[in-house]
Amino acid sequence: MTDPASAIKKQLDLLIVQQIVTLRQPTSLSSDDLDGFLERSAKINVLYRELDRRKPLPLPVNRSKVHVHPAA
Repeated sequence: MTDPASAIKKQLDLLIVQQIVTLRQPTSLSSDDLDGFLERSAKINVLYRELDRRKPLPLPVNRSKVHVHPAA
């Protein structure tokens, strides 16, 4: 079974490559090109937010309980 984060990253890679190909066109973007670009851009934002949501939160550090041992 594929890790959901890996699947999202693969989707992102494909969308980003499509964005690059679109921007490297030697001619001006057509209305359809621009619409596709904007749709992919919105999808990229949604997927990155989903990845951020899936990240585990860092454990809080209670500095008052951290003990520093002097070097021996």
